[in-house]
Amino acid sequence: MCRGLQQYPGVRDMYRLAEKVLGYDLLSLCLEGPRDALDRTQHCQPAVFVASLAAVEKLNHLQPEVVERCVAAAGYSVGEFAALVFAGALDFAEGAWGTIDISRRVNNCPFLRAGARAHIYAASLFLSVALYAVKVRAEAMQKASEAVPSGMLSVVGRREANYKFACLEARKHCESLGIENPVCTVSNYLFPDSRVIAGHLQALEFLQENARKYYFKRTKLLPVSGAFHTRLMEPAIEPLAEVLKSIEIQKPLFSVYSNVDGKKYMHSKHIQKLLVKQVVSPVLWEQTMHSVYERKQGTEFPYTYEVGPGNQLGAILKQCNLKAWKQYKHVDALEDEEAAET
Repeated sequence: MCRGLQQYPGVRDMYRLAEKVLGYDLLSLCLEGPRDALDRTQHCQPAVFVASLAAVEKLNHLQPEVVERCVAAAGYSVGEFAALVFAGALDFAEGAWGTIDISRRVNNCPFLRAGARAHIYAASLFLSVALYAVKVRAEAMQKASEAVPSGMLSVVGRREANYKFACLEARKHCESLGIENPVCTVSNYLFPDSRVIAGHLQALEFLQENARKYYFKRTKLLPVSGAFHTRLMEPAIEPLAEVLKSIEIQKPLFSVYSNVDGKKYMHSKHIQKLLVKQVVSPVLWEQTMHSVYERKQGTEFPYTYEVGPGNQLGAILKQCNLKAWKQYKHVDALEDEEAAET
């Protein structure tokens, strides 16, 4: 991850700063592994966060007008911090923004004058103060995950699928095994007929074994360590809330959409409150897509850029809104790998 992006201005500086913030060499971990360490929540979230900003540097180098003309942002899970960073709501190292100068954007950007048609998906962007919050969040979520055997199950269902009923029966199954107050609930709304269900491992195994009964076409356990965006993450609330209190949050320069309700953030206190709530609330990504792309019939759709490792958000957008997807582009943190190694 990110090897090929080191050729772009500012990327190495980002990783030097990240090492100071995180207390370990994130660049070496991304380049050399070991993979099982990189996959741990406490490392994975910061890694994706920084690699995505490296991809933003690439976009800024190749098409600076796209960065300057952005009018809205949305980030998936930890990427929501990134979206807020990109929108100027979260600060960077006492005001520095790598090679993308926010003051220049504020003074010169066309979107502040004419509303240029561009959206940025901040799959994860990065500022160091925000990175410290991500570090605290990731470590707290890792610790919460280790307290209870839990996980997440990706499900593609038929139209007849009743996810709430399936989760209810999975919880009853857990109770029959002697598990008190079991958790099994929809944690991510991806696109029509696709959900992520999170909770106790026994509940997820029950759903896989009974997939046909609940009209699930496909199920897959995700390679994550816990039931994120459920109440099993409640131990992570206080550490994140405390660090967010110490961070100065500004009103975003342009619209940023919250995972919690799919609506635009209104002010700094709203941001602080919902970033904490997001840890234990389902990610309403499908609903967010409807909010972002809602427009009168005949109105042209904006250009959409997904910035970061992987193109999962683009695949989801295609399922949610095919017309909007036709204006979609991906700026990857991985595609330059082969070129960098030759």
